[in-house]
Amino acid sequence: HFCAGTWQGELSCWGANAAGQIGTGTAGGNVATPTRVPGVKKFKWIAAGGANTCVLPYSMKPVCWGDGNPTQTEIAGVKDMHMLVASATSTCAFGWSGVTVQCWPGAATGAALNVEGLADVQTFGSTVNSVCAVAKTVTAATSKSYSATKSLQCWGENAGGQLGTGDTTASPTPR
Repeated sequence: HFCAGTWQGELSCWGANAAGQIGTGTAGGNVATPTRVPGVKKFKWIAAGGANTCVLPYSMKPVCWGDGNPTQTEIAGVKDMHMLVASATSTCAFGWSGVTVQCWPGAATGAALNVEGLADVQTFGSTVNSVCAVAKTVTAATSKSYSATKSLQCWGENAGGQLGTGDTTASPTPR
């Protein structure tokens, strides 16, 4: 499925809807034309995963639907976020400071998990079952200065080598 927003803050989605990922409150079949998602207005970010969709409204608390739950649901415990990315199996939110990264399974209403090991996330992307972020790694710090380098760090499934680590071992943490 695919989703797109307008300058007026409206969201439309189309494509597969087997798990309710289009956001109309029902699940099943395919939606062949862009269909307005009711109740979504003035959002900052869209993340369409395999069977789920999440938006980040100006409240900076992600709202998701799909994965068998076609009802729009705010993800508990996730706030003050500024970017979203979705893969086929999970959704991640990145905080304003660039330090806080939280991920949860698709559109699940369970607790989000903090992703450790990232600092000052600059940008990110996803593949089918993994997520990558360009982040700063602080290598030396004093009270007056610090040394940092930017690096690409990825986590998730790795059967096809998509993490770029030289092997095919999955990683639940950035590496």
